[in-house]
Amino acid sequence: MGAVTLDEDNHLFNVAYAIVLGEDNDDLLWFCTVFHEFLGGIKPIIMTDRYELILYVMPRVFGLENHCYYVIHVRENLVGYAAKLGI
Repeated sequence: MGAVTLDEDNHLFNVAYAIVLGEDNDDLLWFCTVFHEFLGGIKPIIMTDRYELILYVMPRVFGLENHCYYVIHVRENLVGYAAKLGI
């Protein structure tokens, strides 16, 4: 698992990473809790897709006020849903 940010040249910069047994609630909750403690009160902007695991963990650690979604993922999900409906 990892967390990245943009540096002053708009390149991705690794802030934190961890090797975990798998992508499950416990591992993501642990990673996010440790990362939140590391930030020491800094409120990050969390950008994710709408993966159910992330939707479960993020509000519990960071709250909802700083969580947004990649627009491209939301668009792809909407197009996929519309296709299922035959729209």
